[in-house]
Amino acid sequence: MSLPDSDTQAIIQQTDLWLQGAVDGGYQRLNDILADDFLYSSHAKYGVSTMTKPEMIKLASMLKDAGTEKLEQTITKVGDIAISLTVTKSLEKITGEVGDFASSDAMNASMNGKVLVYASGWRKDGATWKCFDMHLVDALPA
Repeated sequence: MSLPDSDTQAIIQQTDLWLQGAVDGGYQRLNDILADDFLYSSHAKYGVSTMTKPEMIKLASMLKDAGTEKLEQTITKVGDIAISLTVTKSLEKITGEVGDFASSDAMNASMNGKVLVYASGWRKDGATWKCFDMHLVDALPA
C-alpha cells in the first residue's frame, strides 16, 4: 500500500528534523517526533539493546561532532501505520558519561563512520506522524 504524498513527505520531514538535531543540537525536538511509547532496539553488539523515548533524548544530547547523512529512505503503509527503511551514514561521536548505556567508546567503535540501516514504525498522533518503534537492523562498513 502506498501513503498519500503528503503523509510520505511528513514522515520524511520528521526524519530529516531528527537527523538535523544531531548536527545543530536540537535533540529536544525529539519530544515532537517520538511517540510517548517509543522504543528503540538493536542487537547488543551495537552497544544498546533497548531505549525508551527519555533515554533516546538523553543519548541524543551526548552527540558531539555529529552529522548523519541520509542515503535512502523508503516508506510503506501497513494498515494505519507506516514502516520506513532508512539508510544513513553515521558521523556521530558520543562523548561524556553514557550512564546505563554501553560505554561511549564501545558505541563509537561499533557505529561511527558506518552505514546504519534502520526499520521504523510511524503512526499519526492527531495530524502529526510520530515514530513509535525503531530498530537498528545493521551497521555496515562505509
